Amino acid sequence: RAPLVNAQFEGVPYFTAVTGAPMLPESVAWYDCRVETQIDGGDHTIIVGRVAALGQGDAQRRPLLYYAGSYARLRES
Repeated sequence: RAPLVNAQFEGVPYFTAVTGAPMLPESVAWYDCRVETQIDGGDHTIIVGRVAALGQGDAQRRPLLYYAGSYARLRES
């Protein structure tokens, strides 16, 4: 029961996966999950998902990383 893709996706290529969630084909990878359970974590809700589908997009792209309060890049090996 994923929400319909709204106007923010206008002009952005996407497809819908098994659950109907929008996926970006140019991403490094994607996971389409169904909510398995929700756990109260105080001021957060911890959502545990069961993977319904997964895939790989453009393997040449570099992942977006967020670590220690800022965005970072992977070092080339």
